[in-house]
Amino acid sequence: MQFRFNPLLSSMIVVEIKGKEFVVKIKQGFTLIYFLLIFCLIVHKGMAQINLLTNSGMENWSGGVPVGWDKTGSSYIHEENSEKHGGTVSACFEVPSTTTVVELNQDVLITGGNYFSFQCWIFDNTSNGEIGLLINWRNDGGSIGTETSSRSFDGGSWQQLSILNIQAPLTATIARVRIRGYKQGGAGGGYVYIDDALFFDDVSLPVMMGAVSAETIGEAVVIRWSTESEVDLRGFYVLRAEGEDGVYNRVNTALITARGNHSSQSQYEYYDQSVLPGHGYWYQIEMIYADGHRELSEPICSNTFTGNIDIEKSALFSNYPNPFNPETTIRYRVSQKDGYEHAALKIYNITGQEVLTLIDRPHNPGEYAVNWNGCDAEFVPVPSGIYIYRLLSGGRYIDMKRMIKMK
Repeated sequence: MQFRFNPLLSSMIVVEIKGKEFVVKIKQGFTLIYFLLIFCLIVHKGMAQINLLTNSGMENWSGGVPVGWDKTGSSYIHEENSEKHGGTVSACFEVPSTTTVVELNQDVLITGGNYFSFQCWIFDNTSNGEIGLLINWRNDGGSIGTETSSRSFDGGSWQQLSILNIQAPLTATIARVRIRGYKQGGAGGGYVYIDDALFFDDVSLPVMMGAVSAETIGEAVVIRWSTESEVDLRGFYVLRAEGEDGVYNRVNTALITARGNHSSQSQYEYYDQSVLPGHGYWYQIEMIYADGHRELSEPICSNTFTGNIDIEKSALFSNYPNPFNPETTIRYRVSQKDGYEHAALKIYNITGQEVLTLIDRPHNPGEYAVNWNGCDAEFVPVPSGIYIYRLLSGGRYIDMKRMIKMK
């Protein structure tokens, strides 16, 4: 993977992955360093969110339509520079004056069974029309299914529509990605603007791990965990250590079988009856995939510990639930070293714009949990989509993670 950055063209970065180039536009205020942090986080987590669309920013036009896109319907579409989300222009839809729709669409070659997400920014300032997103799954025999988003609302500001974490049918070979304008009451008329579409194969979604907990009940420790989706997962082992950084060994000898490919929540639990009273134990969940590779959850401490936990490292943990709607809980730890100094927890959208400073205050050493209600600093609910949360403690960058707000 290579990055090429030209300071004379500071709004562009070229990313080369396995010989294929991807041009990434950087919005104003979105620094190169922050882009690299986000991109490295994405690659490290296995998300590989590479936009599969051609001319996704609607920048290049030919014959009255954006290059790479096909137009359906008789209503007018043109390039517009007065309202744009990024770059220099957007696509402007003239809202149909009849029941006829107007649409931009693009065919993308896909692998059936994979998970995909589709997002697009919309500026809707007319009460006479609205925009919706569609993914039409296809193969040589034609259409085999369609997914739809909610429709835009006339708010006079940019909003993001999304179709998230959708599994393509196993027989699908093409995704026809569609941005459609609809007449909405009245006589039609008015304009809606489209920009910065994103369609990606979300390879990070075979398993979306939920919360993990360890609770003492009688003479056993009960470990509970959940998954939000599962694909090609064989099952789980419970690992245990006597310290957070100790050696983790499998507690169960038989694999705890997963419940098969699905995109809904599943709950699991395991009773560890080989514990000693008064001892502190740390647990991890080991996920075993059909191809043999494994992944580990973050360590969690049981409440059998009778003493003060030696908090050596500040840490940021996965939010739960994830995906979420309307709210989620974020847990984090402030170390002995960073205690009594400011810890700041900030939320950003996927373009790097700050949405909200959730926490910014001095902390005693310890573990904390904070709830996010899915609103920005003005108490306005944010649109569905991907968000990044980032922890600084003692003035140092600690970690950042991804979460998804569902529609």
